[in-house]
Amino acid sequence: MPSVFARLRAALGPGIDLERELASGGMGDVFVGRDTVLDRPVAVKTLKQELATAIAAERFLQEARSAARLSHPNVVKVYDSGIVDGILYFTMELVAGPTLESALAGGPLTVAETTALGRDLLSALGEAHRIGIVHRDVKPSNIFLDGDRAKLGDFGIARVLETGTPTLTAPGRPLGTPYYMSPEQSWGEPVTGTSDLYSMGLVLFEACSGRRWIPGTAPDKGAWTGVPSELRSVLQRALQVEPLERFQDAASFGEALLAHPVGWRALLGLALLAAALIYMVGGGRDPSAPPARHELVLFPFETIGLADSALERSVYRSTEWFFRRLPSLSLVPRAAAARAWAGSSLPE
Repeated sequence: MPSVFARLRAALGPGIDLERELASGGMGDVFVGRDTVLDRPVAVKTLKQELATAIAAERFLQEARSAARLSHPNVVKVYDSGIVDGILYFTMELVAGPTLESALAGGPLTVAETTALGRDLLSALGEAHRIGIVHRDVKPSNIFLDGDRAKLGDFGIARVLETGTPTLTAPGRPLGTPYYMSPEQSWGEPVTGTSDLYSMGLVLFEACSGRRWIPGTAPDKGAWTGVPSELRSVLQRALQVEPLERFQDAASFGEALLAHPVGWRALLGLALLAAALIYMVGGGRDPSAPPARHELVLFPFETIGLADSALERSVYRSTEWFFRRLPSLSLVPRAAAARAWAGSSLPE
């Protein structure tokens, strides 16, 4: 019997050239293909054959409809949906980058990276909630990193909060991933947008600390070791057990996240570095002369009087990002910089 890949490839051609399987899990399989008409790469998601009951099929199509209603730069775009050779499918944007889940396997994010991640995803959730959609499955494997942008995908169990819209879930039966569920969702109670915001708090806690929060744990009972001080109060509010004690909308969560303080030493250090660089690159040079090339060794930063490795990495990466964009400057690779640091007389 032909495989799902072979059947789908035959049924979708020649408009879509199916190339390979990308992932399998949950309710569907995902394949990589190319839209030959518009000449663009696409991801094609199908409903697993063994799950193709009437309710599962409706939930699958609901995912496509929910995502298609969202037009937002931080949401994975859905292009089309249908059924061919008995296979339910929809086509969506193919994100070239990794999922947050795979990225975190390499270690936690810096404060700046965590803040940028939260900004993007809360913007997406804010738009979803505005049009009455609760995602209900916000987790690292549903978050895709596309360059410097994060995108939220997989609205497979999203519930459209409209009067008269029947739920596909039996009363009292929770849907979602246990590690990333809000308390009310795990109890099978009705959920609102604040449930997504709780899940977002779980994701950001894991992103900056490298470990999972135990859902349902009161913030004053949990372990906050490894969470940067700048993010602690924001996440403590996001992870409140009672929905009314959390952020009530994505916008207020995002504003609190972006308002975290940055140490004055870090800002002073960056200002001094920028001033020195401007002098080195442009000061005293004949404007008509061709731009000179300079090579810079960027050593690690240390937060004096404060043991905060996350802040140190954040300042280093931000400074590195700035320097790499200057046309007259070349940064020595990190490995060479580390060797230079180890061989210098500077304190370690």
